[in-house]
Amino acid sequence: MDNITNKREKINNIDKELVSLLYDRIELCKEIGILKKKNNINVLDKNRENEIIKNLANNSYFNQEEIKNIYNEIFILSKKKQLEITNN
Repeated sequence: MDNITNKREKINNIDKELVSLLYDRIELCKEIGILKKKNNINVLDKNRENEIIKNLANNSYFNQEEIKNIYNEIFILSKKKQLEITNN
């Protein structure tokens, strides 16, 4: 059981890192939202999303569909935060 506990603790630490990295990503997306507002650029950029998915799938353990499933939620949150900025 101790081995499971150790592995779970490692998972917990990774999860904390992931959340911290997601926060950093969202902060950058908000900065991009400010730039998009200043330059009258639409928040939605499906080409950029597809580019991210393709690049990650090509350089990852995960296939394109798995990356897409993971990143769809990240994209939704990123666009939400950018829209909050561009609609103000």
